[in-house]
Amino acid sequence: MSFPAGEVVFLPMLPRQVQAVPVVPGDALDGPVMTVSGSGVVIDSAISVTDRALVEAGAEAIVDDDGLGIRARATITVIADNPGGDASNDRYAMRLEPLDPLPDEAFGRSLRVSIPIESTGGEGARRTPRRPVRRAGGDRRSRSSAATAPPNSSP
Repeated sequence: MSFPAGEVVFLPMLPRQVQAVPVVPGDALDGPVMTVSGSGVVIDSAISVTDRALVEAGAEAIVDDDGLGIRARATITVIADNPGGDASNDRYAMRLEPLDPLPDEAFGRSLRVSIPIESTGGEGARRTPRRPVRRAGGDRRSRSSAATAPPNSSP
C-alpha cells in the first residue's frame, strides 16, 4: 500500500486521542486538519494553600458537571511543590488523570473537581481536617461540603 507523503502522519507514541477535526472532505487546506491530544487525557486544576496539607498525589477525585451530566473518577498524579507557577500565587497547580472515559463535551470545559477527605476514625489516623475542603465549580462560586459524625460517636 502507498500513500502520498502529505496524507499520512506518523505518531511515535500511542494511545492518542483525536480532539478536533475542523475540516470536512472537499475543504481547501490552509491550516490544521486535526488536533490530537498527548498520550492521555489530563485535567489541570489547582488547590489552595490551606487545603494542600490534606491532599496527596495518588488520591482519587471526582470530576463532574451537573449541566452536562458528567461524573468521572480521576487520580491526582502531580501536585506542585510550591504555590504559583501555572496557578495563582496562593494555589498549588495540580494535574489529574481520568480513570473513567470523559465525553467529548467535557474537553475544553471547566469541570468541578471534588477530592473526598476521609478519616480512619481510629488509631493511626494521620490527620483529621477541621473544616471541609473547599472547591470551586465551573461558575467560580465557592462550595464546600462537610461530613458529620453520627449520634453517639466520639469526635
